[in-house]
Amino acid sequence: MKQHLYYWGLFVIFFTKIHFLPAQITYQAADYGAAGDTFLLSYVTDSLSNINFSTTGANQTWDFSRLRVSTQAREAFLGDTGYFPSFLLSCLATGGGFQCFGDWGQLVDFGVTDFNGFNVLDFGVSNVVRHQKKQDNVLREGLLGLTIQTGGLSTPLTIRYTNPDTVLRFPLRYQNRHSDYSEWTFDLRFANVDVVYKHTQTRTYVVDGWGALTTPAQTYASTLRVRTEILSKDTIFAYGNTIPTQTRTVNLAWFANNTKRPVMEVFGAALDSASQPFVPLRVAFVDAPRCLAPDLSFVPIPPVAVLNPGDSLTVNFLSAAQNVNQFYWNFGDGTPTVQTSSGNPRHIYRAPGTYTITAVGCAPNCTPARCDTFAFTLFVSAAPTTSVEEADVNANQFRVYPNPVASLLQVESIRAEFPIQQVVVFDMLGKRLLQQQFTVATLRTELDVAAFPPGMYVVQVHSSKGQVGIYKILKQ
Repeated sequence: MKQHLYYWGLFVIFFTKIHFLPAQITYQAADYGAAGDTFLLSYVTDSLSNINFSTTGANQTWDFSRLRVSTQAREAFLGDTGYFPSFLLSCLATGGGFQCFGDWGQLVDFGVTDFNGFNVLDFGVSNVVRHQKKQDNVLREGLLGLTIQTGGLSTPLTIRYTNPDTVLRFPLRYQNRHSDYSEWTFDLRFANVDVVYKHTQTRTYVVDGWGALTTPAQTYASTLRVRTEILSKDTIFAYGNTIPTQTRTVNLAWFANNTKRPVMEVFGAALDSASQPFVPLRVAFVDAPRCLAPDLSFVPIPPVAVLNPGDSLTVNFLSAAQNVNQFYWNFGDGTPTVQTSSGNPRHIYRAPGTYTITAVGCAPNCTPARCDTFAFTLFVSAAPTTSVEEADVNANQFRVYPNPVASLLQVESIRAEFPIQQVVVFDMLGKRLLQQQFTVATLRTELDVAAFPPGMYVVQVHSSKGQVGIYKILKQ
């Protein structure tokens, strides 16, 4: 009897271990998401060079539970991306006719937001959406949507791939391989701008591992790992010039059944070194809400301005906020504090002055609240009056030189009746770095800026009679 119990116990232990060992799975098209699916992703960007992401193969145990989350964001598979009207107009304009309605359905099941975009002076790109189609055996990307901002106007545009990008072929199985070529062209000559942007890429992936995966959120008993390398070639043809660039990127993605998207991804730059095949830059994994430390900074545009008598000045605020969903703005001019959900408000100033703007940004999912505070000094000076004599005085009151400056900055009052009472130096974030105050006003002073890092600075000069001069200098 005891011998029977012994063998029975061994059988139970053996069966239990077999049952909970990671198994090699097959990932089907039905496992991948559809329009309306949403995910909360945690992102990691710090200390990734110390983590080994290269180990792979059969029956692996990947443990990344110690990753430290930097920020979180929601990802959605959008059923309505807002780009159908733009696509339809573009398609009809090129002679597509009624076929354009069917083409949209052939190209798009859902859209995935790529990145928020960028702004350079008066030109910007935002709301970049990759439009994808999932069929029984393939996930394909054939349309790109983006919105162009220029001259205060926003224009949604769509770019149809000449050769669609095959992102995945289903089912995914261990040691599957696939390579695909895709291409699209963005031609601005229709808007009388002699610029053509051409993008080509070769996507190569291999299902190079399977096993158990642990993230900071949870453990997945059975996953497949897909390693994808993308060779991108981008060429700009502009006004008779040709500007080519080339990049190679690497993506590692772990898939588990019924999870709608990769449960974890590593994004990196490919290298030619055999000892270090790629540099990890960012990790994303599916997660639950976390309370993360907020980080807030902003800059007013413009940071220095001149206000004409009777006019008002509209200032736009551009913030770099992480883990913040509520902002509280004190614009420094006596108006009430304003609460916003956006980090890019605007405010109207109606008088010259030096304004200290303070913003408080608070993180979501935190009890008690966690907030960060940032301040910036905005300079708004009065424009010269219409009097020729006064205009000449204001325009030529002080001299600040040399500019650029390496070490010693000279500040002089040109007119003896307006001696210097105070000189203040700020960085471009409004932080006061240096101040000279004179009990007896002087016509000349010298500032040692040798220790300042290279960059732009603002010098504010005050005379004893109330004249104020504001100058930008470049520190070499």
